Amino acid sequence: MARRRRERQKVAPGKVSPGARNNKSRTKKVIHRTSTGVNVTPRLADLTPRSLSARSRSLQVLSDLRRDPSLTFSQAAENRSVDRGTARKYISSAFRRDDSGRVKARPSDRIRETMFIPSTKPDERIPIRTKSNKERQLVGQWHTAKNAAANGDFSLIRAFPKNTFVGGVRLPTSPFEIHKILTAEAEAETKLEGPYRTLARPA
Repeated sequence: MARRRRERQKVAPGKVSPGARNNKSRTKKVIHRTSTGVNVTPRLADLTPRSLSARSRSLQVLSDLRRDPSLTFSQAAENRSVDRGTARKYISSAFRRDDSGRVKARPSDRIRETMFIPSTKPDERIPIRTKSNKERQLVGQWHTAKNAAANGDFSLIRAFPKNTFVGGVRLPTSPFEIHKILTAEAEAETKLEGPYRTLARPA
């Protein structure tokens, strides 16, 4: 009888049963593990400018590995001046280990990242909020086409799909717009080096 009464005992309003407290404590200790280690990915809102830069370089490592399957994870990280552990920390879900234990890039991901393209006004950058590697690739391809146009080759920008929108932003493709963008870049006090926000003063 005493045991039945304990089972039927109700918890007073505003209080938490001992069992619930234990479950809550155990929940806090749960750490999600991935094939490349412990996933402790920090929130973007909590990152410092230095950490955001490291995260952007980690995404570049990921792009390099997808572009060149023969490239090792260590070499890709070294090329982008980022520590291997740092790259795994920020975008661990995009990496996997193969049967030999080597770190490889997954074919696709759903990583959210804000990228940038130059506007027709000097020192003005247009943010593009991407939601996957496919969207990041599109922005990267547009940058490649724009840079080729800066060197006099407009074939890539002409071949780029017209009216392409990423994150609600249209990627310019008309020669008139590209000329205005290139003029604005030439007049800018800072240079946007690629689709990620890495700014540098011109020499």
